Amino acid sequence: MKTLKTLVLVFLALATTGAFIACKKNNDNKKICNIIDAAIVGGGDIHISYNSDGRISQAAVGIGSVYKFSYNGDSVIVLNTDSGAFQSKITYANNSSRLATYQRTEYDQAGTNWSVVKYEYNGDELSKSTTTTSSGGLPIVNTYAWFDQNMVAQASGSNTTVYEYYTDKPEQSGDYFYFTQLIQGGTIVRNKNLIKSASGSTFNYAFNSDGNISSLEIVGTGSASVLNYTYQCN
Repeated sequence: MKTLKTLVLVFLALATTGAFIACKKNNDNKKICNIIDAAIVGGGDIHISYNSDGRISQAAVGIGSVYKFSYNGDSVIVLNTDSGAFQSKITYANNSSRLATYQRTEYDQAGTNWSVVKYEYNGDELSKSTTTTSSGGLPIVNTYAWFDQNMVAQASGSNTTVYEYYTDKPEQSGDYFYFTQLIQGGTIVRNKNLIKSASGSTFNYAFNSDGNISSLEIVGTGSASVLNYTYQCN
């Protein structure tokens, strides 16, 4: 049985990064619903709180691990502690579309061990990311391809990840990209549709009576992980 921390890493590892986007309406009468709990089957829960502006304020992962979010103009800061001990601090700078253009992650309280990612866009579509670290070395460059408002490929050197989508289903909270970006704090990918697969992993969704995603299953080679969502609607 995988531990909660291992499962969280599984869910985060395929993501590019993350910020809060208000739940989309399919029509004027549809409820606005926010995810307040994501239960990892066999692994534990991720509890999510929001501030008065509707932005995520905290994500509590399992026992002891807490991500606290603060906002200052176009910047977002995410502080992660585990049983009160510092784990990391991520700072995002956003453009006018609230897409992250800069991400700095500090792995010690002194800020001497860090990584920085700079993001470039073609309109609202991510086109390039460049990562540098405090340890030096050559920058890591990723490029991205889009088709019909969906990110369809991510390339780094000779490695390429290919993404497919459910073209009959719009992106919404509970989508893999959407959820991982929500709990990470900075948005870089806004797709038109729900992600269906990513180079060896398949994403399956179930829906509740309100039309919201009730569960997300990620099926990889010889393994599967499942998130069950709970919503608060108004």
